[in-house]
Amino acid sequence: MELRNTQRPVSMKKNRIFLLYIGIFLLVAPLLSWWTVIYADHQMRDQLLQQVRLAAQSIDIQQLRTLEGSKADLEKPAYAKLKEQLSRARSAAHQCRFIYLLGKNSSGKVFFYADSEPSNSPDSSPAGQIYDEATDILQKVFIIKEANTEGPVPDRWGTWVSGFIPVVDPENGRLIAVFGMDIDASDWVLDIVARSSIPIGLMLVVLIVLISAYLVSRRAEVVPGMVRRRLIPPLGALISIIIASLGFLLWQQHLQRVNEAVHRSEAEVSGAFQKSLDVSKDALGIIVESLIHDNDITEAIQSRDKGKLYSNSSSLYGGLKRFYGISQLNFIDPKRVCILRVQKPTDSGDRIDRFTLGEAERTGESSSGIELGQSGAFTLWVDVPVVVNGRLLGYIELGKETENILKGIKLESGRGLAIFINKKFLQRPEWEEGKKIFHRDASWDLYKNNVLLYSSLGRFPQEFNAALSGADATDGIESDLDGRSWKITSNPLKEASGRVVGKMILMQDISSYKWSVYRLVAIVGIALIVVFALFFGFLIVLLSRVDRSINRREKELILSREQYMLAVNGSNDGIWDWNLRDNTLYLSPRWKNMIGFEDHELPNLYATFEDRLHPEDKPLYKAYLDRYLKAEIPSFSIEFRFRHRNGSYIWILGKGEALRDKDGVPYRMAGSHSDISARKRVEEDIRHRSAFQMLLIDLAIGFVNKPLSDLDYSINRVLALVGEFSGVDRVYLFHYDYEKETMSNTHEWCASGIHPDIQNLQDMPYKELLEWVSSHRRGEVVYIPDVKGLVAESVFRAGLEAKGIKSLITIPLNYSEECFGFVGFSSVREQKTWGDEDIALLRILSELITNAEVRHRNETALVNARFVAETANRAKSEFLANMSHEIRTPMNGVIGMTGLLLDTTLDTEQREYAQAVLSSAESLLTLLNDILDFSKIEAGKLDLELIDFDLRHVLDDFASIMQHRAGKKKLAFVCSLSPDVAPLLRGDPGRLCQVLNNLAGNAIKFTHQGEVTVNVGVVSSSDEEVRLRFSVIDTGIGIPTNKIDILFSSFTQVDASTTRRFGGTGLGLAICRQLVQLMGGEIGVKSHENKGSEFWFILPFKKQKPRVDAVPVTKNSNDTILHPTLPQKHEEALHKEIRLLLAEDSKVNQKVVIGILGKLGYKIDVVGNGTDVLKALEALPYDLVMMDVQMPEIDGLEATRIIRNPDSAVLNHQIPVIALTAHAMQGDRELCMQAGMSDYVSKPIDPLLLVETLKKWLYL
Repeated sequence: MELRNTQRPVSMKKNRIFLLYIGIFLLVAPLLSWWTVIYADHQMRDQLLQQVRLAAQSIDIQQLRTLEGSKADLEKPAYAKLKEQLSRARSAAHQCRFIYLLGKNSSGKVFFYADSEPSNSPDSSPAGQIYDEATDILQKVFIIKEANTEGPVPDRWGTWVSGFIPVVDPENGRLIAVFGMDIDASDWVLDIVARSSIPIGLMLVVLIVLISAYLVSRRAEVVPGMVRRRLIPPLGALISIIIASLGFLLWQQHLQRVNEAVHRSEAEVSGAFQKSLDVSKDALGIIVESLIHDNDITEAIQSRDKGKLYSNSSSLYGGLKRFYGISQLNFIDPKRVCILRVQKPTDSGDRIDRFTLGEAERTGESSSGIELGQSGAFTLWVDVPVVVNGRLLGYIELGKETENILKGIKLESGRGLAIFINKKFLQRPEWEEGKKIFHRDASWDLYKNNVLLYSSLGRFPQEFNAALSGADATDGIESDLDGRSWKITSNPLKEASGRVVGKMILMQDISSYKWSVYRLVAIVGIALIVVFALFFGFLIVLLSRVDRSINRREKELILSREQYMLAVNGSNDGIWDWNLRDNTLYLSPRWKNMIGFEDHELPNLYATFEDRLHPEDKPLYKAYLDRYLKAEIPSFSIEFRFRHRNGSYIWILGKGEALRDKDGVPYRMAGSHSDISARKRVEEDIRHRSAFQMLLIDLAIGFVNKPLSDLDYSINRVLALVGEFSGVDRVYLFHYDYEKETMSNTHEWCASGIHPDIQNLQDMPYKELLEWVSSHRRGEVVYIPDVKGLVAESVFRAGLEAKGIKSLITIPLNYSEECFGFVGFSSVREQKTWGDEDIALLRILSELITNAEVRHRNETALVNARFVAETANRAKSEFLANMSHEIRTPMNGVIGMTGLLLDTTLDTEQREYAQAVLSSAESLLTLLNDILDFSKIEAGKLDLELIDFDLRHVLDDFASIMQHRAGKKKLAFVCSLSPDVAPLLRGDPGRLCQVLNNLAGNAIKFTHQGEVTVNVGVVSSSDEEVRLRFSVIDTGIGIPTNKIDILFSSFTQVDASTTRRFGGTGLGLAICRQLVQLMGGEIGVKSHENKGSEFWFILPFKKQKPRVDAVPVTKNSNDTILHPTLPQKHEEALHKEIRLLLAEDSKVNQKVVIGILGKLGYKIDVVGNGTDVLKALEALPYDLVMMDVQMPEIDGLEATRIIRNPDSAVLNHQIPVIALTAHAMQGDRELCMQAGMSDYVSKPIDPLLLVETLKKWLYL
């Protein structure tokens, strides 16, 4: 007590001193803050005036004297030059929005001489415009001729802080104008805040330190406790790291903003440059076109009349030069010899070898582009051929210097553009002479490797020379100029031919970006320091109080522990002694203490004991005691619950022994009561843990190997297991829908007597529960032990109370960084406190449900992906089928009708034209077939047939077609089958023919003289299989050795020139390779350029049982391709008229088929739909039907099925039906065959194939 009394006055004295310091600081700090703001504003105004003075020095007083301040100034060159000077000054000024020159007329009105805005800008103030918003400060500048600032002041353009400098004539001292500069007021205020933030922030930090020190020192115990000693250093370090990290992030953001701004500026300037070039090209092109349509000029070009050309174009050139900046107008003959240079008539007769003129000569069309001349002129040239009646008379050429184009580009403030030409492309004498002609600076030695062609800043600052010395780089360099920071990037400058002749330098003023970062760092940094200082001070005060509380509790705990030890050491079990005769009972002080009472607080009565027994245990206890007293059991030992003073029940182990008289009647009984609550708790804990482990096992296997259809059942089951184990009223699962901003109760379990609420908890908006949702999304547990503890006005509380919920706890369901819902417990009957085990159980449940959800998502995604893939595949197949049909249908008409046209009487020119149409259509058909085959192969949808065929027939049909094509080119064609080849094979003859046709077709295409030979021989043979080698040999152009490796690649050809000469898609050989590989073979080539090629492939085939000996098949160009049909019929059909039925809805296709077959003597009836087909077959006995697949009313497939139906009314159910269809995809032939059709001919119809198919089924 003595120590406490001596320390308290000292503590109070310290408190008073701290309060005095705080009071003084609170008085001084506002004054210091105000002075800081005023000083910052004053400093900024001085800097603004300095900036205005610097900008005003760029004004040409001589030019200003010539202006009147009226609309008449708009036409004066001095006005344009003055606006250009103001624009450059604005570009160089920091944070400047407007720069202008103001004058004052005789009536006292302030008007504009000029401003920095482009003339077409809505913010531009033209000469003579009255400035009605002129303030007293501005009027005062005119009167006293002294610089001043004002603002923030609003006007029609915004709110500004302005600086004014009088412009005085040095000769007579008379005020000519006032030079003004406007700064955006919002930027001004932010700058003041940034400049003031550091001292004001430091004052706030000092104030926080003083208040924190006062609060900590109010108690006598000022020695730091354990908690403060351990937490403060790491927290301080953490806060420092956070501040440093934020500073680093701000700096990185600055770099990113600067780079983005520079790249954006570079793109805008490049785009403006390109747009200006395009506009100039179009304008020059229009001018040249007008010259071409001048008959006098074209006649003069044709006659090479130099004088006439000059007289007709000199005045035009003068106008073009004056108004459009045209510097060159040349007339050139077809051999590129200059007839006349209008700008220099004496210089002509030389050959012009510029790239653009060469392109115009090569293409026969107009050509344009920028080219560098020896004199350093970087000129935009437009060359247009002059063609009259298909004859080239010469060229007209216009040139415009790029400097004139660049001057037309309007650059934003703070941007500059410079063009440099590399000296290695120039000759110094010509360069200097050229510059003298155009009266421009010709400083050759100013830069080491380059010369300056143009600079939007008027000059190229020496500080930026580093951009010229290095390679082109997108990041560029930074440099300072007149106190401003600039970013300079360099890009290659290319002329029309693609040659890099110099550099395009973009200069970007990034001072504003740097200043904005400084401003942001200052404001945000000081704000963070103040916030963290406040937080740190609060934390120190709080931890000091925690330390004091811990110290106090430690002392109390030590004292309590000492008392407890004394009590334990002197204690034993509670002793009781019961006199059964008078029913008196002795209870020891320890017995009473055991249940929370002092000795004097409870009477020594049996009722004292009996009344405190647990109601459930009382009957059991009495029955057990009665049995013992009756000597039915030998000993008395029982466990029961006993009510403690605090209302709780403790477990007691009661033991006793009775004294009996000689008759065995008990008269006295004594014993002890031991508190076994701890042991019972251990036993209950063991039992509970065992049940908990079993529950976890049950939960773990609840989702194992369960299909998605059982997911809801599995979730409901585990919710029930958890709810029953935990003894809660309700267990539930919610899912979030962030797009709709709702949550829905998807699963719920309720205890007996609790009404389910799941139907009322669907699509609930959570806008009132954003804090709840945010906690879940952060992965935090939401625990509300008492709903009534929430804020009374809380919507959340009202909703919970409406549901009767007293306590709840929820665990978020998080997968990766997504929270898709939560699982939770609710207590309705009573307020409940959730323990660690409940939370652990909920976490396990959440993990199981999360895993189930993830599995559900993955499996659903897999199903969806499979469906999308299958849908896409089907769509692709349907698209290819439809495209095939839609292209082949008109192609049938084109090819068929052209073939019929060729059979008519045509003159030579008409026949050539018709033959060209037929050739082009057949090429297009080949292209279509190649693309369809390639897409089928790439999609893995190409199926091979395995059927019996005779190789001799296959080669005979193939040779018939190829020898016809070879005959057209007067080539010999030979197809030879080795005698040792067994011709009866099993395989896919169609794909074999496709490969042979491709290879032989290529051989004929690329062979101009000589022959094409196809040989078939045996490589190896067994009883079951034979491997045959097919070779196609030609005497054509051959293939270079270095191109053979790419020959079989898709979309690849040997030479671009070949593409133009011979055509083709580059797919044919690729398809051949893939078909051969699909059939289990290999393919290759041997070739010598200009000598010919040999393409070979080896294929395995299954053998049929031999029936006839192999014989050689030989065809040459003199063989007959097509045997006439009717004159060579079999004897039995000699006098029989062949009657055919054509089912085709297209009139064009009807004419094609009739035209092909009518000439061979067939009688053909035509119908337009499936219904008419059936009627015709019911009426007449036709020999054969040619059936289109797609027709109105009844399509060809359905009509064929009806024909084959024995119950239909047609006369001949077995009549041959030949499918004529534009469908050529995989499976279309099979569909026709399945419908009962006899054969299949795809459109466009090949006349040879059609006739051969008819012969096959008519047995001719």
